[in-house]
Amino acid sequence: MLLKQFLYLKRHGKTLPLIIIMIALIALPLSASSSVSTACSIIAMVAAMLTIWVTFNNRGIDEQAKWDAYARSLPISTYAAVGSQYIITAIFALAGMAAQFIVFTVSGTGINKLAAIVIVFTGAIPLAICDIALPFCYWLGCRKASYIFLLFCLTPVVASFLQAHGINPTLNVSNQQTPLLLGLSVLIVFAITLVSLFISCKIYTGKEV
Repeated sequence: MLLKQFLYLKRHGKTLPLIIIMIALIALPLSASSSVSTACSIIAMVAAMLTIWVTFNNRGIDEQAKWDAYARSLPISTYAAVGSQYIITAIFALAGMAAQFIVFTVSGTGINKLAAIVIVFTGAIPLAICDIALPFCYWLGCRKASYIFLLFCLTPVVASFLQAHGINPTLNVSNQQTPLLLGLSVLIVFAITLVSLFISCKIYTGKEV
């Protein structure tokens, strides 16, 4: 089932290697020239876009090909059929984290408090978004589920509004609190993933195809 996900990428993601190469050519020189924050911002944005894209792309192909109806005739469990979608999403999220790690290593800044937060949240945020979206994809279909991302697009607007009214939504954590914050973030995203997988499997099992 996981191989199927990679075959989708091979057929429909032919420009993906080119995008990765272009980002590397942009980010690595920036990290080497002390423009680490710019490089990290680019990687975080691209990692989020690619993680969300692969989630909707692969699930959308399944819908168009009526894969769910065919998968029910195969000797595979529901969790294997649905879980492969979550695994490919997690792989892309981890790839974004690895890219951030490379940038901090190449720049010579090392893995300090800020670097650790950036690395973890580069993977955690898009993964959590996809975890929230996938049950809607199985329930409503990818086209309708894509509308929920309009809510996430409002996040920068809300943050700007809060800051304009003297409310700072950012986290101020000490070096001692950073491991706790990162550990809680990982646990929360892991819990969201498990709950999302369980809900998606229930929807997949009860859905008439």
